[in-house]
Amino acid sequence: MVETDGRVAALSVSVLGCVLQVVGLATPHWAEGNMFNTGLWVMCHVGTCGELVDKPDWLVTCQVLSVIGLTLSAVAVIVSAVIFLTAFTDRPHNINLDICLLVTGIAACLATSSCCCIYVLTLPREAVLEYSFYLSTFGGGVSLVGGVSGCIISRRCNNSKS
Repeated sequence: MVETDGRVAALSVSVLGCVLQVVGLATPHWAEGNMFNTGLWVMCHVGTCGELVDKPDWLVTCQVLSVIGLTLSAVAVIVSAVIFLTAFTDRPHNINLDICLLVTGIAACLATSSCCCIYVLTLPREAVLEYSFYLSTFGGGVSLVGGVSGCIISRRCNNSKS
């Protein structure tokens, strides 16, 4: 019988982190001000939304970092799924998968955290942070937890086989 409980948990955490980041990036509620709300891609004014034009450099930087964080989070999900599926094979476990999961989880968190820090530091004083910002921030942290815990669980499961 193959032990998969820990690997399922690690995969679930990685998926959750990725989903939180997708929702945070896709929704236009990173900040709210007087009669407007904005995300990384769209601004809404009195219920009418449109693409952001004439974006300042700091916003483009946030967009790039958030997409990098999401991409790394998605890679962490794929690697976590591969680690989970290899438990059902007779092939020896590859430690490189564990290292890749750890690195992508950490990097996803760093990219997302950097984006969020830049956003907070450049946000006008009258604007208030909204749920999309918090979803992205939390998603980056959850990706970190998924990567680190997945690596540890995978190492423990493989050491107990030996």
